[in-house]
Amino acid sequence: MRFFVTIDGKEREVQLRAGDQGTRVRVDKKEYNVDFRRIAGTHTYSVLVDGRSYAISSIPEGKQLVLKTGGESFRVEVQSERERAAHLITGKSVAKGPMTVSAIMPGFVSRVLVSPGDRVQIGQPLVVIEAMKMQNEVAAEVEGVVREVHVEADQTVRGGDALVTMEIE
Repeated sequence: MRFFVTIDGKEREVQLRAGDQGTRVRVDKKEYNVDFRRIAGTHTYSVLVDGRSYAISSIPEGKQLVLKTGGESFRVEVQSERERAAHLITGKSVAKGPMTVSAIMPGFVSRVLVSPGDRVQIGQPLVVIEAMKMQNEVAAEVEGVVREVHVEADQTVRGGDALVTMEIE
């Protein structure tokens, strides 16, 4: 899965794929082994990057996130490959129509947090996948309406498997 991440005005290409131990994250040409878990009831994540631990707070501000770690703050905007293509073609930020959210890593579905017909916002958790004893929330990249849920709790998924189909209006 490929994303375009703008941090304080500087854009980076980020690719995510399932790895043997967590998620492999490629930023520009450098690759990292990353594992992350949201701390329940907070906007803070415990993140391991190549074995180094970080606490990162993520606060939504419109279409951006403010990330705070180690006493520093960063303004971040994330576009999926599909959003980027739609923006480049139409000048709009998101193409209308169906969009399928896929698992970025193998694991098993511990919780499904949405149902068909639910309206979801950017960043709203859709499904929780457990991989390597870590629970990872899969969140909506865009606003829309859930049309179909392809998984159920306690189901095993592979990286790339369809989780939820949303209608972008």
